[in-house]
Amino acid sequence: MMQKSKYSFSIRSLLIFVMAVAVICVMYPFLFPPLPKFEDFAPQNTIDGRYAWKMFGGCSIRDAQRVFDDDPHNRISDFGYMGDRAFAFYFPVVETFVMRPFDYSESLHNRSDYIAVNIACHFRGNVSPEIMPIAPRVNSLASFVLDRIAEIKCDEWERDSVIREWTKLKDLTDSAKFPIQATDVTGKKSERIELEVDGDTALVIFDWIGRLVEANSDTEVKPDTSIDLATARAIERLECNLERVLPDVFKSNYRELVEAAKERLLPPVSD
Repeated sequence: MMQKSKYSFSIRSLLIFVMAVAVICVMYPFLFPPLPKFEDFAPQNTIDGRYAWKMFGGCSIRDAQRVFDDDPHNRISDFGYMGDRAFAFYFPVVETFVMRPFDYSESLHNRSDYIAVNIACHFRGNVSPEIMPIAPRVNSLASFVLDRIAEIKCDEWERDSVIREWTKLKDLTDSAKFPIQATDVTGKKSERIELEVDGDTALVIFDWIGRLVEANSDTEVKPDTSIDLATARAIERLECNLERVLPDVFKSNYRELVEAAKERLLPPVSD
């Protein structure tokens, strides 16, 4: 009887051990994701992607944090150039830097618009599956920066640039699968609408919005302009959403494509 009990106990222990190993094998990639490879840094084998690999390739998050902290103003550009998977893996490095107690002696804290610009590189056009999971964290980081904008010690135009770039990033991560809906005066969320337009119309509207925003960029829509703050906010959201779905925006012959689209939208000239 004793031997049967010991035998049963050994079988039970073996089964528990096998199940534990199986759980560890399944969860290990999620708990300890593999370090990004060279192709994750430079999927197109660009010079800038290769340089990002040179600076951060093979680094753990802790090691990457040390590399970044040694020269944050130059290293942030590596985050804009590295591939999406590498960026998603090392994003906690930038997140940690931004959320630290404000350091007035650190120029990148005062000019964090440069950080927002490099993060936004990964949210323009068709957002990759590697990037989508960190969109809520990026959105929260943008809100964090905008909430403490009063701490920035810089010129007014620099402050305006910080507000503008982080607002754009927040809008980019608000849209698509992570929409933040507006609310009406009763507190109810407004319904989202879907609007279908042809590519030429979308491109021409996007170009017009870009020129409108650029014309007001030096004042960032102050009360004495013809565009109120709410309207400016709506225009910037529309610009971000159009930018995500228009591949022509990033082409070298963008201006020629816009002019061609305008020509196609004009009514035919009668003889």
